[in-house]
Parts: sequence; structure tokens; C-alpha cells
Amino acid sequence: QTLLPQGHAPDGPIYSLKKHGNTLYVGGFFNGVGYQSGSAALLPNGGIKPDFDFPHCEGDILVTLPDGNGGWFLGGEIDKVEETDVFGLVHILPNKKLDTTFLPDINNDVFALALVNDTLFVGGWFTQIDGQPQNYLAAFGLNTKTKLPWSLEQEGQVTE
Repeated sequence: QTLLPQGHAPDGPIYSLKKHGNTLYVGGFFNGVGYQSGSAALLPNGGIKPDFDFPHCEGDILVTLPDGNGGWFLGGEIDKVEETDVFGLVHILPNKKLDTTFLPDINNDVFALALVNDTLFVGGWFTQIDGQPQNYLAAFGLNTKTKLPWSLEQEGQVTE
């Protein structure tokens, strides 16, 4: 799967393209053409125009959480951020770059995030993290950016 370049895209299929001079005429079954942000967008100041520096994400973002320092945690069924393969959970730094020091390999969807002091609690439908058994709940130490040896006897997926 290849990420599409950021830019403008219609909200439906295109059936006709015609270039005349420097103008491209586009027709199809769509209602508008807007900025293609990927599955996550930052809308500063309550506006409708996305921050074009926010990284392009591919996959389903199911939960977001501010990190308390100007960055964000994104969870879900995430496959890529920019050109980097990712697996379910990412941290976007305050400078709007992917935190490549925090890339856990989670084998299924992340539905819930909670931040308590320097610990990120993660819930979802996963049964493994970094190839090791971890059913539905996990905790990460943000100082070390590693999974903590913490576990609860959870019987099923965590959605909230």
C-alpha cells in the first residue's frame, strides 16, 4: 500500500479529467474538493483548515490523547505515518514529527488511551505487543518508552 501525496482530493469518485492550458477540469460523483489529510488532522484555533505540517496517517484512528507537552498519542488500526510502518499506536511529537523512539508492535486495534503521570495505559483488542503475550490492556513508561511489566486479568477487549 502506498500513501497518496498530501494535497487536494474530492470526496467521491472522479470520472472525467481534462486539461486545458494550466487548468485541470475534474468531473465525477463528488460534492467538493478539499485537502487530503489522511486519517488524522490537526485543526488549529478551532478552524476548518488543517495544519499542513501534521504527519499523514494511513489506517483508522480510533482514539487520540494529548501527551501534555504539545504532542499527541494516536491509537487504532494505524498502518503508516508518512513512510514509516506502524502498528496500532503512535506518538506525534510537539514538532509534528513521528516519535520513532516509541513504535510498539501491537497486533490488533487500540480503542482506549489514558495518561497518568508518566504512564500511558492502552486498551484494545490486542493479544500481543512486540511479539509477547499481552491481553487487551498494557502500560507504557513514557520516560523509558517501553512496555511496563503490568497486567490485569482482562477477559475481553477494552473499548473505553
